[in-house]
Amino acid sequence: MYNVLNGLMRLRNVDIYVTGSNSKLLSQDVMTAFRGRGDQLQVFPLTFKEYFEYVGGDKSEAYEEYALYGGMPQLIFFKHDKEKMNYLKNLFSEVYFKDISEYNELIYRGYAVDVGVVEVSETSDGKRVRKQCEIDFVVNMGSKRYYIQSALSVSEQDKLTTELRPLKNTNDFFKKIIITKTHAKPWTDEDGILHIGLYDFLLNQNCLEA
Repeated sequence: MYNVLNGLMRLRNVDIYVTGSNSKLLSQDVMTAFRGRGDQLQVFPLTFKEYFEYVGGDKSEAYEEYALYGGMPQLIFFKHDKEKMNYLKNLFSEVYFKDISEYNELIYRGYAVDVGVVEVSETSDGKRVRKQCEIDFVVNMGSKRYYIQSALSVSEQDKLTTELRPLKNTNDFFKKIIITKTHAKPWTDEDGILHIGLYDFLLNQNCLEA
């Protein structure tokens, strides 16, 4: 990532905008590459004026909706209350669980934490294509390194496959871990990937060595 960013910043008349999760923006590569050569832009939820300009209709009804669900931009594309509530619930869980709870815990334990990218080769429509998959946390301390994926749940096969894909394609022998928001006891699958429940991860500082 560092080399890519450095190369882009050598281009003239080009503005680079880096967006993503809190954990990605805290990546050491990103912070190092842009130190002293960029400005931070804070993006906030929609104001009521911005919200109303899009939805229109009755002002009082629009305000009640805005006051209930807030101004996260994606909310305006959901038509039903259940969809909006599920979105907000998942948003809170994902941000707090991955970008705050886990990241802060790893930093507290003295690890250097970064975001990783793995190139994966797959077949699509009969053609071989390569794409990049993100690893949520690449954790280092001295000679130790862990690759960690964070997910609320991997009970569905598609979700499990998505989380496992980058771990299986790191092409090295450092430890691979999936942390899920469950009470599950640590266990290791047939690929040698360690599965840990969130509560065990937060309460047991030695769990990565399980």
